[in-house]
Amino acid sequence: MNSGYFLDRSPRLTIKPRADAVSDGTAAIVSVTPSLSQGFAQPLTISVVVSGLVDTVTVRGSGAIQCSGHCGTLVGYDSAGAILGQTPLQLIDPADCSPPESPDNVTFGATATLAVTNGIIAHFDITPMSPLEFPVFDLTGHASATYAITLGVRTGPTLVVTCTPTSPLRGKPVTCTAMMSDSSAFVPTHFEASSDGKRIVGIDVVNGNIATAFP
Repeated sequence: MNSGYFLDRSPRLTIKPRADAVSDGTAAIVSVTPSLSQGFAQPLTISVVVSGLVDTVTVRGSGAIQCSGHCGTLVGYDSAGAILGQTPLQLIDPADCSPPESPDNVTFGATATLAVTNGIIAHFDITPMSPLEFPVFDLTGHASATYAITLGVRTGPTLVVTCTPTSPLRGKPVTCTAMMSDSSAFVPTHFEASSDGKRIVGIDVVNGNIATAFP
């Protein structure tokens, strides 16, 4: 006999979006690959693309996982694919693992929150838990998790860059203007442009002067 759930003791809890995130349109989930479900039947990493000034991601799983295993990892990336941070998922309710009435070493889920202070999260991954199959008394358990996601957005002024033309053509000049969203002053320290992940130009600015250029 195989099953993904054993003695479902804990309530399935629903995450409510933060007021400054998904619910008011300032951030959104753009795509999920392959889905928000993971485990024995779908053992691949979940990749989620988001929009908005996302600086915090919380994931919370609901299903069945082995308590003594690895719960997976939450990894955040910027728009260029650089890792901004990562954190392991932790058991939501360790006391649910092996209570006296059912010492099965199985619980209903794990959770993690990743908050970054530098950069904006453009996409994030949830790596799979392990093991995906495990003994439960004289049965065989299959790991499963369906994730709820909460996004948090950065508050305060942000740098807004506008370019003309908006769709540049090779060999044609492009003019870009940068300003803070609240019109406050800022001091540039570096300019950089890239295309398809390749740097076009990078320029350090020190005391208002160009210090080093990286063609």
